[in-house]
Amino acid sequence: MSKTEGRIAAAEKRRGGAQTAFDVAVFGSSAAALLVAGLLRTAHGKSVVLVGEGPSSWLLPRRFDLALPVATRPETWRLLKSGLAETRKLLGGIGRNLVGRVDPVLVAERPATLEAIAHMRATLSGFGFSMERVADRTLAEPAAAFCLRDVASLEPAAGPAIAAWAAQHEVRTWRGTDGTVILRRNGLVQLTGPAGSFEAERAVLMDDAALLAHLSPEEVARLFASQACRSIRTEPAAALTAPLLRYLDRGVSLSQPGKGMSVTAIVSGQAEHAARLGSTLSALAPLRRIAEARYQRLESRDGAPLVTLARAPRSLVVAGLGDAAAFFAPALARHIAGVAVEAEAAFFAAHDLGRGQARQAVADFVVDPA
Repeated sequence: MSKTEGRIAAAEKRRGGAQTAFDVAVFGSSAAALLVAGLLRTAHGKSVVLVGEGPSSWLLPRRFDLALPVATRPETWRLLKSGLAETRKLLGGIGRNLVGRVDPVLVAERPATLEAIAHMRATLSGFGFSMERVADRTLAEPAAAFCLRDVASLEPAAGPAIAAWAAQHEVRTWRGTDGTVILRRNGLVQLTGPAGSFEAERAVLMDDAALLAHLSPEEVARLFASQACRSIRTEPAAALTAPLLRYLDRGVSLSQPGKGMSVTAIVSGQAEHAARLGSTLSALAPLRRIAEARYQRLESRDGAPLVTLARAPRSLVVAGLGDAAAFFAPALARHIAGVAVEAEAAFFAAHDLGRGQARQAVADFVVDPA
């Protein structure tokens, strides 16, 4: 009998027939969730089930996957920088042309946001990054635009390629059509469907949809600030001033791969979303939207990453890494596997609510769109 078969047989005896076939259930369909699930299997030898519908080219993006957290804390940028080369190498082995480069522009308008960007620029310079102020005639003083050059970003083909790589390495995917999923209060995950009944010993919740579906409303309210969001795709349009623009104080992010292509917009905040979006696209007006999706986004209340055990039900929650989450995947996988290096362990300990740390020591920049 193999080691895996022995573990399943023992689990069946203890729990009346249900098979504990998996060490970890990773909940999510994002690139970050896919990478963490695959790394837990390939680098750390865990048996993994990925609970989610998987990537789809039919869905509008909920975030733009690029290595640019809006963060002022040096420890966040230090961990990101250490993970960039590792993530690029990993993706290079998964497929060709999965990582691109983009020159995103951040627009700050309020005094507090401008101050945070100034702090962010100073932090970045210490890690070999450069953020330059760029001209934008559409902005009135004191608003300003800043560009960070050659930021790593995931290409649209990355999600399906990562999913195929994970499946090739025996990461099981459990979709809604496969059966029911119950996350018990003690953290045990029960999967039941026509193929049988399976259990996973622990749960990792990585996407907003998973957090909302499986945490109690009280736990969601305790851990997160919830934002109403919309993803919108327009008809083909003339070129934006940059391939990716983030209007921090308006809660609007815009992406356009090239001139004459559709613009994808992500708008956070419920109030006056159309006016805020319109204010960023006025140079291209009139512009017709051809698709729209509405959803809830969960952010940490203090702007800092949040990697902690939830209480109800007991599960590891990963949130607050923003657009850069995929580039933290190697460190996250080591943390979940219990083999994080010293710097990583210190980072995750500081961002864990359950160990009594004062969040003031890691709190970062928070923008309320208006």
